[in-house]
Amino acid sequence: MVFAVASSVAQQPASLSLDDCLRQAEASSPALRSGSLAVDKARIMQGTAFDPEMTEVSLTQETTSGDSPDNGVNFTQAFDFPTLYVARHKALKAETALADRALAREKTRVERDVTSLYYTMLHARNRVKLLEKSDSTCKALLNLTSTRFANGEVSRLDVINARQLAAACRADYHDAVEAYYQLTLRMQNLLGLDSPVEPAASDTLRALPQDMTGEFSFAATSRGREADAGVELSRRNLSVARNEFAPSISLSATTRCLIKSFNPYDVEREPFKGHFMKFEVGVGVPLFFGARRARARAASRDLTMAQLDRDAAESAALNEYLAAKSEMLTAAHNLEYHTTTGASEADELERLATVSYTLGEINEIDLIQYLQSVSDMRSRHADAIERYNQSVITLKYLLR
Repeated sequence: MVFAVASSVAQQPASLSLDDCLRQAEASSPALRSGSLAVDKARIMQGTAFDPEMTEVSLTQETTSGDSPDNGVNFTQAFDFPTLYVARHKALKAETALADRALAREKTRVERDVTSLYYTMLHARNRVKLLEKSDSTCKALLNLTSTRFANGEVSRLDVINARQLAAACRADYHDAVEAYYQLTLRMQNLLGLDSPVEPAASDTLRALPQDMTGEFSFAATSRGREADAGVELSRRNLSVARNEFAPSISLSATTRCLIKSFNPYDVEREPFKGHFMKFEVGVGVPLFFGARRARARAASRDLTMAQLDRDAAESAALNEYLAAKSEMLTAAHNLEYHTTTGASEADELERLATVSYTLGEINEIDLIQYLQSVSDMRSRHADAIERYNQSVITLKYLLR
């Protein structure tokens, strides 16, 4: 059922099941699309691990000599020590792994948010139905009271009271419809769609099954895997900083390039038969270690901070799990009362109040009070289901 909204220009929501919402969120959620791009970027950046300096090419011509290394083209290339390239590659892979873990955690968060909002919408739609029924009852009572007033059976005070109650019920109903529609807009934003979304008509407010078999393991959760990936990245960055102490290597080769026409002093400049003139191999040794030592110490501090952050996150997650478990048990206890006792008493109270009013044993004021109590009892039952469902959802996704 799609409810009419307060605004006549508002879009009517599309009806989707929870599975449909989850699939749509995975495909088009703005947060997940951004996370996927971050993973792609990190994977592309792995290609920067081997990034030597530019190759230097120089032409030399010595005007007073013939064919020699002083008359040639020199190619020079400098390289970092191979272990540094290996360390950089591992660090970039760790950065990709961190982005991938962050995306997995974001997927878990989006799935939790969509599931939580879906059941909140079921609760809101159920509330609209309850208030719609109360609104119809209050209007019927107002019509009946007005008729009885016309017949001289009740006073004008009864009519005014019935009219005010009907107006209050109508206002509550419109507020509930508007609140429900706002939730459909929130779901639209979560799923990245162009129109509001509401739960499938076949889905009704119900209590979720309780699963207490899982044991909390921070390392097995998406939050824990992301924290571990952050520690590993810091460890790899420290390895990069330490490998910067390794020497660099330079290679140089010169080939013959004698320009005979360039002979300002008119000397004999005959070329040799070969083309290769000379090569050089050099090793660059750092004589000043201050900057490298500082980077290594800073990377070591980063690793320590990452480990501390990981431990703090584990402690916080464990406390959240224990709090969520306690909340679920409390919510389950409250729901059990409303399900086994409160719901049946609400039905019985409604039946007895209606029969008593029909028999003339109570007046409109009493009937209104009883029916209001029935509405409140059913509303509290729905609230108990919503509280319980949210606690189950929270606990479920704390374990993922």
